[in-house]
Amino acid sequence: MKNLKLHDPEKKPNFQLMDLIKQVNLRVKNMRFEYRGGDRVECYKEWEHVGELGYAYHSRAGINLFHVASHLITNYKSPRHTKQSKHIREVVKECVRVFKNTESSKIAEGIVSSCTAKCREIMQGHGYGLRYDKWIPKIYGNTEVFQQKLLESCVKGEPLPRPDSLNDEMISQMEDKLHAYKVIKDLWNEFGRDQGYCVRVEADDTYNVVNLADSSCLLASTQDFDELPEMIKDKITLLKMQTSEACMINTGIKAKENLFYISKADMDHLV
Repeated sequence: MKNLKLHDPEKKPNFQLMDLIKQVNLRVKNMRFEYRGGDRVECYKEWEHVGELGYAYHSRAGINLFHVASHLITNYKSPRHTKQSKHIREVVKECVRVFKNTESSKIAEGIVSSCTAKCREIMQGHGYGLRYDKWIPKIYGNTEVFQQKLLESCVKGEPLPRPDSLNDEMISQMEDKLHAYKVIKDLWNEFGRDQGYCVRVEADDTYNVVNLADSSCLLASTQDFDELPEMIKDKITLLKMQTSEACMINTGIKAKENLFYISKADMDHLV
């Protein structure tokens, strides 16, 4: 089967599990399967993980059973979210019912939630890096004084006050950290105003794009990168060249290798 990926070519599903995979593949469209060994196989519908199939010995029943696991299965007995049967047709029938793609609104909600959490974590990391820098106690006496000075400089848009005790090395380190913090802070503020886009690249290279101004649905979902809006393409291309958690002014944040926040600001400064 072309849509069955074997992570180890030396290991293949047993005959009964292979029969179950083939029957589900015939009944449910756009399925992919990944087998890593043992008595179960992971199931995907297009890029989305939808559950697992298995054929294994069930100690309580004393026989081998087919099973399908999915978050859409309501089962209050152990194992949870699982349908088991000695009859392959019953499990295949359940697969037809539960192996479905998540609604667009739910996908969009998940992308925004993940991007929000990761971008907040990155911003807080930059803030902590400033507050607990080893030079701060030497310069300002304590972190509380520094935090107040930093807040004032950010609000007024003025340089952070520099005592005479600062040497060139200290100045360089502080300026780098302040610049990085200002970039992520500005991007985070834009994010908080629901301006920009969240983009997640799925396992099959599908680009799912959410416009924060209308996060109830996907703006785009495509494997063709060229189908994306030009501005989003340009900024993703730039961010992909950066390390994870990189932040670029007027461009966006590379939250993870496959997760991006894209700013709506123009990129004239990069021309």
